Amino acid sequence: MFETLPVQATPLSLTFLTAFAARALFVSSDTIAKALTIPELVTPITSYKALLEAHFLAHLGADIYDNSVVHHQPLVVAAFSLVYSLGGQFLVNLCYIAADLAVGWYLVCINRTYHTQTTTRVLRAPRLDDYLVAAIYLFNPLTLLSMLSRSTVLFTNLALAAGFFHVLSGNLVHCLFCLAATGYTDLYSLALVVPFASVYYSTLPVTKRKGGRTITSFFFLFAIVFGDLLGLSYAANGFSWSFLARTYGTIATLAHLTPNVGLWWYFFTEMFEFFTPFYHGVFNLFLAAFVTPVTLRFHAHRALGLLTLTLVHTLLTFTKSYPSWGDLVMVLSLLSILTPFHQHLRYAVISGVVLLFAIILSPVNYYLWFLGSGNSNFFYAINLVLGVALGLIIGDLTYAGCCVGYQVEHGVTGKLAQI
Repeated sequence: MFETLPVQATPLSLTFLTAFAARALFVSSDTIAKALTIPELVTPITSYKALLEAHFLAHLGADIYDNSVVHHQPLVVAAFSLVYSLGGQFLVNLCYIAADLAVGWYLVCINRTYHTQTTTRVLRAPRLDDYLVAAIYLFNPLTLLSMLSRSTVLFTNLALAAGFFHVLSGNLVHCLFCLAATGYTDLYSLALVVPFASVYYSTLPVTKRKGGRTITSFFFLFAIVFGDLLGLSYAANGFSWSFLARTYGTIATLAHLTPNVGLWWYFFTEMFEFFTPFYHGVFNLFLAAFVTPVTLRFHAHRALGLLTLTLVHTLLTFTKSYPSWGDLVMVLSLLSILTPFHQHLRYAVISGVVLLFAIILSPVNYYLWFLGSGNSNFFYAINLVLGVALGLIIGDLTYAGCCVGYQVEHGVTGKLAQI
């Protein structure tokens, strides 16, 4: 006779099972999804309603970009149409749940990979248990709200988390595909190609590092993969490039001028039309200006790779034209993994309080505006507070990165004030 062994559930498996149950309980509710179509969670670029509109327009044989509603890429619309046709709303909901859980799993993998790489004496900091890393993402209220609103930022986060894991693991093919998918769905994420190239270079054995030739090859291969996605989009859109203006053009010029949690919309609402093109260029250049300097500052040490990726992603979240709370979720989750830098953070409490203040008051001020008790200044003011919180996080992380870089270079431990 075979003896039956008791099956013990691990904290990690219980975390994912509970997260699945919580999502399955509410995801099928159209009432909740409609109630959560607020600018903090949904933008014209990530709107599920617009995606559904594109599906029905395509089904009728109409041009899905012959309007000012649809801003999703052709391959995203094609994938959604396939899933919706096969299983309706049930299968779509299942895909949202699976994607959300997959992001949590990739964050666990990033946690394991990153702390395996940080083997130097200086960076031997206690890491969070895998189930805590997963729980910080999966049970973050902003994560749950973003998923229940059916925002497509979830799939951008999935490609982003997978890309971070594969580049830290030195897997060239997979990280190129994930980075291209991230940039395909979110234009400004293309800027991540610079830190990705730096981090991938640092994962190579010294004998395989060819300096500029390796970096140039990475850029070239990425251009091929991203170009293939654009080519497939051209074919999926009836051999027309009309999607470029409605997708990437809208993102770069804020053509769909609606409120969001970013810094662009109010500025261009008040801007004279004559000056608009100039400031479009200024805002986009400002967004890209910090990517290369940040990468160069921290490129020397492999252990600083995840910090570089997190810093650049936070900068993009701070300065992009259509940010949402879904972008902020990834920033907070990645911060939980960077435990070697926590002891050097000087304003963690202040940043946390300011961020919590902005998150709580943002929907309040938005509804005060639309109920007539306030105006747009109320909502934009709280957006500025959110910008201050992200600025504090960026500055604090940069300082912590400089401290750890100094410690790695000189082989010393302790806080900077004790060195």
